[in-house]
Amino acid sequence: MKNLFLILFVLFSKISFAQDDFTAINSLKIWIDSFNSKNLEKTLSFISDEYIGYFPDQQDQFYDNIKDLYTKIFSNKQLDVTLKYFVNDFSETDSLTVVRLIITTTAKSTFSQQPQSIKEKGIQVWRKENNIWKLYRSVTFPINN
Repeated sequence: MKNLFLILFVLFSKISFAQDDFTAINSLKIWIDSFNSKNLEKTLSFISDEYIGYFPDQQDQFYDNIKDLYTKIFSNKQLDVTLKYFVNDFSETDSLTVVRLIITTTAKSTFSQQPQSIKEKGIQVWRKENNIWKLYRSVTFPINN
């Protein structure tokens, strides 16, 4: 049954992305793509003004914290940071979507020979705001490779 769900999800994802259908999952994909392209304005447009992120051993993160962090990352010419994701499953209503996923963050400095990667599992809550899906809540925890 789990494999059937995964197959249906993959098929659904390809269809919805091809049709430019703006679901929360499609917004997640565009958000990651815009981050990897270092497009600050577009990346931030998918994050709610009411965003709260929970990360181990850190204070809660809010929209302004994320904006400052992304501004520093994108403007640093000696640092290349990319994100990859895998959606384990999701549940979507008309206004909220809960996504269980794995995100891999890879950072490569011009001063380093080897990139450093961190793999995290987490849950994201996406909320529809003025007909646009935005990241509303997020919690992630590092996992061992």
